[in-house]
Amino acid sequence: MTKKNSYSSQTQNKKPKKSANIISFDEIASRFEPKSRLSISTGTPANIISFDFLKALSQAHEAEDFMQADTSDGTKSLKKSRTTAFAHLSPELLSVLSRVDQLTNKFEIVRTQTNEDLNHFLPEQNDLTNRVWEAMRYSALSDGKALRPFLVWTVGQMLDCLPEALSRIACAVEMVHTYSLIHDDLPAMDNDTLRRGKPTCHIAFDEATAILAGDGLLTKAFEILSEPNCPMLAQQKCRIICELAKCAGASGMIGGQMIDMYGETKQLSEEEIYQMQALKTGKLLHFSCIAPCFISNCPMEEKIALVEYAHLLGILFQMTDDLLDAWGDEQTIGKSVRKDAKANKSTFVSLYGTEKTVERVQEICKQALEKLEIFGERAALLKSLTEYIAVRDK
Repeated sequence: MTKKNSYSSQTQNKKPKKSANIISFDEIASRFEPKSRLSISTGTPANIISFDFLKALSQAHEAEDFMQADTSDGTKSLKKSRTTAFAHLSPELLSVLSRVDQLTNKFEIVRTQTNEDLNHFLPEQNDLTNRVWEAMRYSALSDGKALRPFLVWTVGQMLDCLPEALSRIACAVEMVHTYSLIHDDLPAMDNDTLRRGKPTCHIAFDEATAILAGDGLLTKAFEILSEPNCPMLAQQKCRIICELAKCAGASGMIGGQMIDMYGETKQLSEEEIYQMQALKTGKLLHFSCIAPCFISNCPMEEKIALVEYAHLLGILFQMTDDLLDAWGDEQTIGKSVRKDAKANKSTFVSLYGTEKTVERVQEICKQALEKLEIFGERAALLKSLTEYIAVRDK
């Protein structure tokens, strides 16, 4: 039985398109490897966000939480608190906030769809293996941001990809991402106790089970992409599987994790911090933007633009992640904060300080938006997503 994807308004009987002009992304991506990251321009920032804007955003959320907690008319008080907190902001900045707010419902749709699909791919078992499946489901079926599935769906629909194929790609990258979080939280790594608003996997279960759960999710990701009933051509499957393996492995996310561990014992240089984050955070975001290209017929210039955009988005995401660790709220974010400074980690905030990091966020956000101009109105949702990442509070 074919599953209906609520996120898509496209018909469900489309045949897989034969991907013309399939290219190697190695040559394109090599232009944006960590060695060239410092060539990112630092021209005059666009009037997108500012230090005051981000601080006001934090204050507004604090006000909203207070008003909602102490009044019965949550919606009315929510609007009042937000209006008060942003009264001094320019119309341009308020416009950005409005577009960011509109993403909330779309994120929820993708999160719900992804959890439904993950529930299908990660069934409960009635034998002695059930504990590891339970741990896998505990970590994967949670209230995460679902940013990577959101990118897969948004780019995929922009390129008119088959929904059933996007569903599998979205679940695969979310499984790999969740596995990385489980292992990152282990005592041998970050030794964290809170993730996505609940106890980490090794706290909820035990360390051995958490390790196995991470392993299970990683391997399951490649299983669902390679199954005979996966609605992609064999060549498309191979390209996507290869790209995911590279982005998740020692040349990608794992390599970034290794540099991150070195950064706990010494202050990394600017070049090393950019390299670390381009690998650790950026590679799975890169995959999420690029994978739909393998099942579409988008022209070369659009493929190049997406590679460039993904590179900038990875830097943008990590910069805001470092800022949230420095000044965010644990309850809102759903994970421990202030841990980078305690662990003496090398981050953008430790390198630049908070105010300069915010300035860099503004610059990178502008450049990422410029990369999307080639898509015109088709990229409206991606543009809003980019602005959201720049001002997110979790």
